[in-house]
Amino acid sequence: MEDIVITVLIPAYNASKTISKTLDSVLKQTYDQSKIKFIIIDDGSTDNTLSILKEFQSLIPDRVQIISRENKGISQTRNELLKSVKTNWFIFLDADDLYTSTAFENLVSCVKVDTDIVYAKTVWWKCDTFRRGFLSNNFSKKTSFDKYVRFNDFGYLWNKLYRTDFIISNKINLDGANANVFEDLYLNSIILDKEPNISLCTKHTYIYHKSKTNISRKKISADKCSTLIELLKMLKQKVGKSFFITNLYYTTLLYFKYFSENNVFDKACHNLNNVISEEEKKYYVRVALFRNIFYILGKKYSHI
Repeated sequence: MEDIVITVLIPAYNASKTISKTLDSVLKQTYDQSKIKFIIIDDGSTDNTLSILKEFQSLIPDRVQIISRENKGISQTRNELLKSVKTNWFIFLDADDLYTSTAFENLVSCVKVDTDIVYAKTVWWKCDTFRRGFLSNNFSKKTSFDKYVRFNDFGYLWNKLYRTDFIISNKINLDGANANVFEDLYLNSIILDKEPNISLCTKHTYIYHKSKTNISRKKISADKCSTLIELLKMLKQKVGKSFFITNLYYTTLLYFKYFSENNVFDKACHNLNNVISEEEKKYYVRVALFRNIFYILGKKYSHI
């Protein structure tokens, strides 16, 4: 078994209200702390995020690297973090989310000799308090990755442990992401196209805080959908060649249609009917319908 050292990659922007708890969730890991390092980019915060980060760095200076610069947005920030990794494994963490205390231990336990990515379950918390949530990614040890991807989202960066050599050898980065939306889906689509060996972790490892101001609740305007359009172009070339890519392509179309402003989706994907069969169309319409129902119910009961 290789000696696994993990770098935690954190983009931070005006995160003074949450960053301390986020960092503390890593310090409370049951995994060997000497094998956990941090690279944190303060993306031009205007609050006291940077001072909190510097205080944290003073506690374990040999394990924490802080980069402070002007605001460049989440895509460039994640890209810089990705290119800064020196350890053999890394993981993403958003500045308002948490890891469960056994997250790293559980993720590492799933690493095999040929594993490139460990893919784990997530706990989602609604709204601006950590009062209400639900468990997601309900796969078991018997769940195949094929079956899992069909019904779940692969796009998120923070519920996975990545092998650095796989990313470097395949020259994977966010250089082609031109907007600060869906950059995580863009990166994971490139990764998936390289056919990584993926291990499933059946333990919940990540606590995602879905705030009212989260980007996923905002409509995408025409000037902010360039990354998603480039992603769709890339995926469309491979539709039919891989189940995972085909499924991801249609799922991305659904996201695009649901979250874009009026006519943005239709103008970008006017040939939708030419690439989806009638059977596939019925399936994805059902998926979209259920997602809309759950979204409406989530808004209705978010105060509970």
